[in-house]
Amino acid sequence: MQQDFIDHPLIKTSSVERRAYQMELAEKCRKENLLVVLPTGLGKTVIALLTIAEYLKVQPSKKCLLLAPTRPLTYQHHKFLVDRLELPPSDISAITGEDNLETRRLKWAKKVICATPQITLGDLDRGLMDFGGLSVAIFDEAHRAVGNYSYTALGSRLISSDRDIRIIGITASLPHREDKAKEILRSLSITRIEVKDRTSQQVEPFVQKTRVEWVTITLPPIIDKIRDQLKTSLRERLAKLKSGGFLKSTESARFKTLLSMRGQVRESGNADLWRALLSAIRLTHV
Repeated sequence: MQQDFIDHPLIKTSSVERRAYQMELAEKCRKENLLVVLPTGLGKTVIALLTIAEYLKVQPSKKCLLLAPTRPLTYQHHKFLVDRLELPPSDISAITGEDNLETRRLKWAKKVICATPQITLGDLDRGLMDFGGLSVAIFDEAHRAVGNYSYTALGSRLISSDRDIRIIGITASLPHREDKAKEILRSLSITRIEVKDRTSQQVEPFVQKTRVEWVTITLPPIIDKIRDQLKTSLRERLAKLKSGGFLKSTESARFKTLLSMRGQVRESGNADLWRALLSAIRLTHV
């Protein structure tokens, strides 16, 4: 079967395979603030690309912002867009804390900007950029827009700026707790969620079929010895926490349980138990 590619004046010829579900989701992104949930490997970044290309087409005087939570992901998105957008590479920038102030000032003037949310917030406060010339802001890994994470603060600043800026969130998964999912929607002023999973009719043809084969291995003696020593150290610390009244049983102490105890143990003022808990958390993680 002949491969079909996206035909768009701002996307390089034969650079992006046409997939109906991506086209459909990108079209919906143009109409309202949307949270797109799509499993890893099925082209969330392509939806960002299509959205950016369309906004550049209809609002050529404005800029597009693609946010990513880490520097490596920011650079990855930058390369993806440089390779596929029909723009001079000099019109697409990547901004992280590795750039000095003057370099960042120049990069914020580009047509398409990939940046971390931390540096975006900082540069807003420094006056290096503002939301005035922005048409769309896309939050990659939007599930992070909860609590004190910088996505939350940035979403609040975008909303309060009273600018006509489209806000899009993309993620592979939503939190299981309904209150956390609703918090994401509030933080980014999202009006609707669009979910596609691997069983969706449009998506299924593009899902790679996998075969799982379990292989049993025997650990080397040195690994067994290290594991035994870790378990012994962990048991000692759990026993202290049990004797202090914070654990009913050392057998029921799971990683999540230990994390949830931090407030109680800290408030007890017992430095020995506090050290035991921190060590137990680290050992359980190991």
